[in-house]
Amino acid sequence: MKYKRYPKINEEVYTLTLENKLKVYYIPRTGFQNKIAIIATRFGSLHSNQTVMIDGKSKKIPFGTAHFLEHRMFSIKDKDASELFLNLGASSNAFTSYNTTAYYFKCNDRFYENLDVLFEMISSFDSTSKQIENEKQIIIEELKMYQDEPATKLLNNLFKNGYQYHLINQDIGGTIESVESIDKKMLEACYKKYYDPSNLVLVIAGDLNVDELEKYLNNLKVFDKKIDKPNIKKLSFKNEPLEVINDRTDIYQDISLPLYGILFKLKPVNTKLQQKAYLQMEILLSYYFDASGIYTEDWLKKKIINNSISFYHGMNIDLNYLILYNINDKYDISINHILDVFDKKHFTMTESDFKRIKNKLIGSLIKEYGNVEEMAKEYLHYLISDMDYFKEITILNQITLEDIYETYLEICNASHCIVIERKDAK
Repeated sequence: MKYKRYPKINEEVYTLTLENKLKVYYIPRTGFQNKIAIIATRFGSLHSNQTVMIDGKSKKIPFGTAHFLEHRMFSIKDKDASELFLNLGASSNAFTSYNTTAYYFKCNDRFYENLDVLFEMISSFDSTSKQIENEKQIIIEELKMYQDEPATKLLNNLFKNGYQYHLINQDIGGTIESVESIDKKMLEACYKKYYDPSNLVLVIAGDLNVDELEKYLNNLKVFDKKIDKPNIKKLSFKNEPLEVINDRTDIYQDISLPLYGILFKLKPVNTKLQQKAYLQMEILLSYYFDASGIYTEDWLKKKIINNSISFYHGMNIDLNYLILYNINDKYDISINHILDVFDKKHFTMTESDFKRIKNKLIGSLIKEYGNVEEMAKEYLHYLISDMDYFKEITILNQITLEDIYETYLEICNASHCIVIERKDAK
């Protein structure tokens, strides 16, 4: 296995590319009891509308297919992988995001037996048409349940109001109609194309013997042998305009307190600069809006907000956005105060403020390195996006106060949309 060391943070990563082109990353955690293995395919909701070959014809992938396939991958012939993991003392789960579907288990003992199950699960598609039809009804019920969930509805409507062409405006789970259209042939075709080992990555973290792990991986007898890699086109949404579609949408439903969100539609960032852009945004937003932010205490006293403003900064394929949200019956006043912050006149961060927040973020990252599960998931997330998780602190130390000011101006100049969920219809 190849070896890479990060001396400044005392971290190391072993990498191995198997004969079938599967890439493996092992992060040692000496002295830790718990271990995790997480395998992921670069296939998520943003791949909807791409094409697969079915019966010699090119077919578009329906919305929600990646999520549907995630549900069915736990089937190993007539067995349930979740139960197999449980019987081996492991807990397991999976998730589908915009560009990824991932499967993982956590355990203290019997690691290689659990890894056998993970590989058996991921290396074949075993669902019958009857199982798929039964799963379809389960997923549709889930969609119905989440349709009226306030936070989910807020997020989905922000994306629908903000984005015209980018597929972030579609729910990861799809729609009832799109899920209804998914059949066995579609799932098989997507599995064949996107679950090829050349499109998979495996991240392992824990206290393991490197030589033993390498021997295990080199002796794997899973996955069908293929002559050519699948033809997977690089996704692009560069036709998306920088302006939002609708400035404001009010949604009336039975909720106790109004919930609002503001989405700032930012210019997409080159992949090589995304880590730095993300960290700059974290510093800026922490300064303004976290529990010790410069406005939080005053706004709480004046009841402009009920709790500190929540924020989320997302970047993906041709995508860069900031969402600020809060629960408050004085939503118009609260929204106006937030928008006033980004009027190009309210950047007051000093060098001392900057250093304090940067050191706080460094502390959070070091703490995260000690959590095997969170660290492995974050490492995978960065890996899928062609970034290096363990370079985070190095990049953080390269950021200047001037960089933060540029991020502030970017938000000030960005188009934005507002969504408010409230009970009254005034």
